[in-house]
Amino acid sequence: MFEKLSSAGYKIAGFIDKRAEEIKEYMGVPVWTVSSVPKEIKAGDDTVVFVAVKNVFEHQTIAALLAENGFHNIIYKPYNSIINNSSDYDRKMSAVYEQVFDGKLDGEILVDATLQIAGSYDTDYGIWQKENGYVTALIPVDFIYTNDYRNTEMEKWGNINILAFFTHLRFYGFLQGDMEAGYSDYLNEYCIYTAMLDGKIKITEDWKSNVLHNRAQIYDEMCRALMMDHEFFFRVPPQAVWNVKGYFNLTSGKHRATFLAAKGQYLIPLQVTERDYTVFLNMDVFKAAQKYLAKGYRGNGYVPHPYCYRISGISYTYYGLISVIVRVLAERSYKENGRIRFDKLTILEDTGDNGVLGAYFARMGSRVLRYCGTGDKELPQFIWTLGHVVGEIEEIDILDRHANADVLITDVTDGSLGREAIGQIPFRDCFVICREEGQAVQLAGKCHKENIRKMFHTFREGGISLLYWLY
Repeated sequence: MFEKLSSAGYKIAGFIDKRAEEIKEYMGVPVWTVSSVPKEIKAGDDTVVFVAVKNVFEHQTIAALLAENGFHNIIYKPYNSIINNSSDYDRKMSAVYEQVFDGKLDGEILVDATLQIAGSYDTDYGIWQKENGYVTALIPVDFIYTNDYRNTEMEKWGNINILAFFTHLRFYGFLQGDMEAGYSDYLNEYCIYTAMLDGKIKITEDWKSNVLHNRAQIYDEMCRALMMDHEFFFRVPPQAVWNVKGYFNLTSGKHRATFLAAKGQYLIPLQVTERDYTVFLNMDVFKAAQKYLAKGYRGNGYVPHPYCYRISGISYTYYGLISVIVRVLAERSYKENGRIRFDKLTILEDTGDNGVLGAYFARMGSRVLRYCGTGDKELPQFIWTLGHVVGEIEEIDILDRHANADVLITDVTDGSLGREAIGQIPFRDCFVICREEGQAVQLAGKCHKENIRKMFHTFREGGISLLYWLY
């Protein structure tokens, strides 16, 4: 791009690159970070930034960062044009981008992109079908819970978020070859328990074998559907109703919903009434948040709202880490209480995300303390209100060494509580999201090794691990 633009007579002032501190200069011009570009260049009406990154799925995030740092004339590949869902603006910007990229410049190339960077947020990406007062829509797992059993012995399996439904998740993990999973919890704690409540079923070894055989067969069929006929889950979606506590209770389809969760599907198709879906959308709050999001959304988490599925982007790595944390805590709670009781937990959350993690645990009934530090305080408030969690999260500004918290979840970034809290406050469970290579190993060396339960590794930019230990 340097050569194409130079040949066309444009002056290249420099490069913007996150590795600027290492590179300093390239092709005879300076390399800056996004925040270190000289003011006279940034403020110039004739200054254009061309996003020349090969991964086009990064373009909109980069453009949002540039707009947030004061640039107005930005040429990039809009996300909606990549997924073939373009507005007029997206098509025009994409055409300008291709023209410049191909070196076929025609007149002025200045494009004021500031107001359009984050997308229009005017499309419901969750809706699949509307019919007879019902909708089939993609709902985040954050909002999907088991049946609202009341005043019966089945109540212990009611109102559990499906990511905490470890009996089913471990069974599906076992069927797909996870050596750390198994079927005993599913068989003994759920199947046998529910059969005994019925009182009419004789529990024999053949009955147990038959239950496992039937469930394995259903699992195989769902795997085939996921591979070859994904619309099966939309044609026969799990059904659910809205709970005033701020989530959906399944009324049918627990196995389908937990199967999809076990397969890493963050968005699960549900059939709900149009009225319940409207309550979930919370559009009055969303419209108030639109102006904020249009400034250029960035964050470690995601915005769990159908109008944001495509635009904010869902960090599946982050979702995977949440899944691990929730399942570990759910299994421990069940062993201690005979049922899953997140309402008995106080969680100190310090991850620097956009508030989704705190909202998730508050929705499950936990007391949540969130360290707000110097980070963005406005977006979490929108996320909590949008996610039907209002006034249920306590924000703290300093580390209280006497805080009565059971669990610490931190990402040990600069300015976080994590580094100070680890080893000083006796949290019973500690989860550390490590964002640098070797960070998990380094932190483990500072802790009592006999307390380390597991180190979970997955990939993200620079490497990311989840280190956790139990006291």
